[in-house]
Amino acid sequence: KVPMEELIRRDQKGLYSGALRGSVHNVAGVDLPFPDPQTPDLVLDNSCAMEGVPALAKKVLKFIGSQASE
Repeated sequence: KVPMEELIRRDQKGLYSGALRGSVHNVAGVDLPFPDPQTPDLVLDNSCAMEGVPALAKKVLKFIGSQASE
């Protein structure tokens, strides 16, 4: 999960800025709907670089481990 403002800030390939100008089409969250799931099994907040990939990976592994025990 990342806010649109952060996606635009990280937009190295210019997809979001192009979509907002109308020169690029079929970009999720701009001209393609991207609804949030109603009951997700796992949500990773990737909006802040402070948490980082290692912390997100730990969350994924913890989730996978909890699913294996069910």
